[in-house]
Amino acid sequence: MGKWLESEKLQKSGWAKRAVVEEHIRETSSTAPNKIGVVLSTVGIKNWLKTLDQSRGLPGGTTEAQLEDINKRRNSIAHTGDRKGHGKAKIHVEEVERYLDNIRATVRGIEKIMSNHKV
Repeated sequence: MGKWLESEKLQKSGWAKRAVVEEHIRETSSTAPNKIGVVLSTVGIKNWLKTLDQSRGLPGGTTEAQLEDINKRRNSIAHTGDRKGHGKAKIHVEEVERYLDNIRATVRGIEKIMSNHKV
């Protein structure tokens, strides 16, 4: 809040506000679905997972499970060096392709939700 007030004093343009909001989003965002929800709620988007599953023609909870899977693998790579036992975990091309397909579909869905959302 202090940064917001400081930006108001320093500059009346939208760019100062954008910097504060952008920093907040960078600090808040993650690959975890709950964190994505927090970021989307910043602009008033709610129930995005349900909407996304419906628009993708998937059973409820599918997108969340896919994102949790991606987040779990990301955390394994980032925090443990992707170790399993005494060696590195194997990652197969098919697994990477599945992750990328899910990420692309999720991003397209979020873009569609945002384009239909009025702020």
